[in-house]
Amino acid sequence: MYRVLFVEFKSGTLWGELPASSLDFSRVLNAPGKATVTVPLANDPLRGHDWSVISPWRLLIYIQRGQRIVFGGPLITWSVDLEREEMVLNCEGLWSYYRRRLINDLSGRWNPQSWTREGAAYVGWDQADIVYDLLRTQADRSYDTGGTDKVERGTGPDALVFDWQGEQEPDPDGKVVKPLPGKGVMPPTGVARTRNYPWYEYKAVGEAVEQLAAVQRGFNFRIDHYWNGDRLVNHFRLMYPTSGEVTGLELEHGSNCEVTEVRGDGTNLVTQARATGAGEGLNTLIAHRADAEAEQPITSRTPRLETVESHVDVTEVATLNGYVERMLREGSKQVVIPSVRLRPDAFPGPDNVQVGQVIGLRVGTPWWPGNQGGEIRGERGAYLIAEIDTKVDGGGEETSLTLVPADLFEGD
Repeated sequence: MYRVLFVEFKSGTLWGELPASSLDFSRVLNAPGKATVTVPLANDPLRGHDWSVISPWRLLIYIQRGQRIVFGGPLITWSVDLEREEMVLNCEGLWSYYRRRLINDLSGRWNPQSWTREGAAYVGWDQADIVYDLLRTQADRSYDTGGTDKVERGTGPDALVFDWQGEQEPDPDGKVVKPLPGKGVMPPTGVARTRNYPWYEYKAVGEAVEQLAAVQRGFNFRIDHYWNGDRLVNHFRLMYPTSGEVTGLELEHGSNCEVTEVRGDGTNLVTQARATGAGEGLNTLIAHRADAEAEQPITSRTPRLETVESHVDVTEVATLNGYVERMLREGSKQVVIPSVRLRPDAFPGPDNVQVGQVIGLRVGTPWWPGNQGGEIRGERGAYLIAEIDTKVDGGGEETSLTLVPADLFEGD
């Protein structure tokens, strides 16, 4: 059912397949996820490769279930248990690589449409185009040369692929391209953003994308992996709006899943939210919002709860307002979170679901917080998959879903 593949990070060349006695991996929305693979040392597990290839950041480890790739990311650490004669490989999801790439332009080569020697400046760009430009020019370094070679490979994992759409125009030197107005290289979201990333701040590309996603009317994202011929492809998937991808999948407690726990989470409860932007001292941009109902003595049910976020790259108050509005919306009430365990050999399985998707959930027990009469399904009360955790050991398989109420994202 499962295969573990190891691939050279920089070239994307498939080197082979590893035997695995156990697997433990997670997929997380807007974050890297992680995996632990246990490999028996007997019978030449590397299939003739030298052991020197087992080196952090040299390898990408992919996990395949059936016909689908369910995890991919770099090897970060390894250890050998000599008594048990097995090696443990600890990996992170591929997104961790983009957290290790910085926004700078010291190379002397830049996209004149968005880059200057001072850094990256985007004025009125669709947020999807900003994401594409950051990942493509500052992380993967993959350019359309316009020549017979078509693509000049850089330092990325053979470059991400995107949802290409629309036309493009070359810049004057013909080495990079910019989407024509309204014709993005990923499906546009219709949300224009203005961002400034001075090179001397050395902001991480991953951090910039994550912050862009987190604002009001932002987006969700993940990296999907799939086969293209004999190569594995890493596909950046941007999802807008954040209410999720509707799948029509239904989970029913006691049938194809078990609802193991329901918990209420008030970690992000807030009645007053602030965000700071660019500037220093008294010249710092500040946005502030309060939940009027929660702040009134007559209607208040909690004490005042305040929070603040810093976004030094934001130069417009309207953008900061988006951050505080999002904080208030998500922090207006407790979040009721069910923990769901999929049943083995039932549909859907771990290769049928993905983070960012919306599913319906039916629970026969009528009295539990948030159950809404025993049935949670459809648009309102549906659940967004925020995390998927899978463990495989001794022939057994267990997959748990972390769900978030989809109505938490209404208004995005």
